[in-house]
Amino acid sequence: SHTLSELEGMERSPKQRELFRKFSDQLISQRLKSRNEPSAGPAIVVMRGKCSLVNCEISDCTGGGALVCNPSNQIMELQLHISGCTIRNCVKAGVESREFGNLLVENSEIHDNHQGAIIWRDAQNVKISNCNIYNNKNEGILAMQDDGNYDNSSMVILEGNNIHNNMIGISTAFMRNLEVIGNQLYLNRSWGI
Repeated sequence: SHTLSELEGMERSPKQRELFRKFSDQLISQRLKSRNEPSAGPAIVVMRGKCSLVNCEISDCTGGGALVCNPSNQIMELQLHISGCTIRNCVKAGVESREFGNLLVENSEIHDNHQGAIIWRDAQNVKISNCNIYNNKNEGILAMQDDGNYDNSSMVILEGNNIHNNMIGISTAFMRNLEVIGNQLYLNRSWGI
């Protein structure tokens, strides 16, 4: 098992990258085909184990794009890693982490969703870095606890992102451990943060 920081810097062989890409492409196409009814759930749901999506596209979902949650609170290592992906045209959030879910999103395009990313309800360790997040109907990123309590263990890092042309760039409430580092926020219709 690896920690979040170890996985961020981990080198992968070309064969490993190709296997991740093939597995991810198959998983996405199978889930999207089965999600054609209104108000569907997310195309991808990770509740146990680990999942890496590398150079994939998640699009035209009638629910959300990708959700990571861990209701049992037993797995504390990275559960969902998204790198080099495009997540677009989702009726709900492009990416969502909640209930002790661990999430790393890097070098990805997240656009034309209801929200770009939602981090809430006791998400655990979340890092969104070097992403282009734009044209989302509401927030580019929503990071909050909906119970009105600052006493939570969520650790959220938003670093080096371009967040633009959303209704609000970043919206946050009741987050004790939130770091916003080196992001570019511009042309959001209501507020930057």
